[in-house]
Amino acid sequence: MCGGELDGAALALGERRFLRCGRCGVRVLDPAPVALELESEYGADYPPFALAARSPGIVTRFRRAWYTARKEGWIRGLRFKSVLDVGCGTGEFLVKLRRRGMEVHGLEPSRFAASYAASLRLDVFQGGVAEYRPGQTFDLITLWNVIEHLPNPVRDLSRLRDLLAPDGTIVILTPNIGSHQADAFGRDWAGLEVPRHLQLFDASSMRALAAKTGLSQVAVRPARIDHVYLGLASWAGANHRRGWLGAARLAPAVITGDDSMLIVWLRRA
Repeated sequence: MCGGELDGAALALGERRFLRCGRCGVRVLDPAPVALELESEYGADYPPFALAARSPGIVTRFRRAWYTARKEGWIRGLRFKSVLDVGCGTGEFLVKLRRRGMEVHGLEPSRFAASYAASLRLDVFQGGVAEYRPGQTFDLITLWNVIEHLPNPVRDLSRLRDLLAPDGTIVILTPNIGSHQADAFGRDWAGLEVPRHLQLFDASSMRALAAKTGLSQVAVRPARIDHVYLGLASWAGANHRRGWLGAARLAPAVITGDDSMLIVWLRRA
């Protein structure tokens, strides 16, 4: 991404590992999954698609509604009339914005999720960023837990920059591999999500990605509630693998340390 060298295994995970760039700090999954393997990861069993895949319980409905409200809060204060949600999933966020009178568009690689979103009368393109030709620009482009899933984030973010209106904003939410929580939990950190997460970023590598794609960061902030949620998921995984005593020492990392989720606002450089 930045032209630096991958300097060895930052984290070994059975048949795969994350390699670290010695210059910018991005972690790269090695070996990367093949396209067919990735496609199978985003079917009806993928947790974010739960509302479409089955009749969800009240807890699942609350969690999805809460997450949609969080996204809305992160863009509050931005001036926009048109929005493109990259990796829009089953479309809950776009439905919310449409009710506010926004012009909404989605891009979703998963056939299952894109089909469901289209059934809600949303304009959703099923495919990747490279193939998307909307014939317009957007005031707001969002990537909620998406940038880490992209096989070629430099190419795709450069393309999204071209789709950004002159005064538009790109908002990215992504796990922070440079966080204390990620270090503490190691292979049990819930932000790894192997093999779906192909690259993992920290603050330094996000700046490098922005610079490489002709964008500049205008703001970066933590997502504290999401930090705790990710920590609890990590602790549950550690408890399952290491046992209660083995996981007990990791409990402080659930809520302490620098944040395990980053929200980044980008504009044209």
